[in-house]
Amino acid sequence: MARRVALALTGALLLVAVPAQAAVSKEEVAASEWKAPASVEEAAARPALHRTLAAYLRKPGRWVRLAHAGGAAGSAWAQDMRSWLITLGIPADRIQIDPGLTDSGRLTLAVHEEGDQL
Repeated sequence: MARRVALALTGALLLVAVPAQAAVSKEEVAASEWKAPASVEEAAARPALHRTLAAYLRKPGRWVRLAHAGGAAGSAWAQDMRSWLITLGIPADRIQIDPGLTDSGRLTLAVHEEGDQL
């Protein structure tokens, strides 16, 4: 019994001690600097979208997290950005939207390895 408890504690400590893997690419976009692209060519030329797509395509199995501050405006912006990423070729099931993870008026696009999915 004591051995099981010790093993369980050791396992729990390892989970706490091993940090989550960092994103392989992370782009921050400010709402004050964002204007929706008028075309797919314009979207592909936007630095944040271009770098996110390039990082996603470098290795199979990666996925994208869109983090926003929350609220109706943040959710709408994240959905718009998701639509552009899908238009540029990232499958919808490889994009995860998470509210409440950034400051107000900001959107983060982070590319993660397959095993780092939450």
